Amino acid sequence: GGSIVGEHKPAEVRTLARQLDAQIFSVDLPTETDFHGGTPDGEATVDIIEPLGGQNFVSASATDYLNICRRISVAVRNQYSIAYRSTNPVHDGKYRHIKLKLNPPKGVPALFVQTRDGYYAPEP
Repeated sequence: GGSIVGEHKPAEVRTLARQLDAQIFSVDLPTETDFHGGTPDGEATVDIIEPLGGQNFVSASATDYLNICRRISVAVRNQYSIAYRSTNPVHDGKYRHIKLKLNPPKGVPALFVQTRDGYYAPEP
């Protein structure tokens, strides 16, 4: 292991990241015995990372790894935040799923939207 996904069950990673309001980027490094993009439980890393607003990259070489790190750095520096105010007044501490839909104006180049899949409601 050396990765959070390799050391913890996928559900634990998702829960911890949601509680910390953390965005996770992962890089799968090539080894002879490693299966790229998966966990010991057989769940795809991308299925764990993307609902948290992050991305999973697969590195083919050391040079590729450095380029991926640069891409992650640029992605983190060029993010925008969108505020959301729930109309649900219940403070139950439960996880609430949300979905963001984007309707760009005509003529705008393709936009890449990456979001979390929800948030925890305030507790009583």
